[in-house]
Amino acid sequence: MLSRRGVHNIKSIIFQMNEVYITRLAKFLPNEPVGNDEIEGILGMVNGKPSRARHMVLGNNKIRTRYYALDKNGNPTAIDRCSHQGAV
Repeated sequence: MLSRRGVHNIKSIIFQMNEVYITRLAKFLPNEPVGNDEIEGILGMVNGKPSRARHMVLGNNKIRTRYYALDKNGNPTAIDRCSHQGAV
């Protein structure tokens, strides 16, 4: 349980935040998009078995493709420095 002083400290921290502005956007999408049916080929299976919930979860979230900085064998294809350069 918070004391009165603790609550006051939390409120003062919350209200001391400065305004921020988004001034520019960039993106870096490594490799080709990976479809829902290819995810386990990239990320691997759980205990060597296909996921039973994958179709339900992916169907509900409506995401059709995603990007991974991995090749088909699970090896990294981009390092931090490269990914930052690609986004600028």
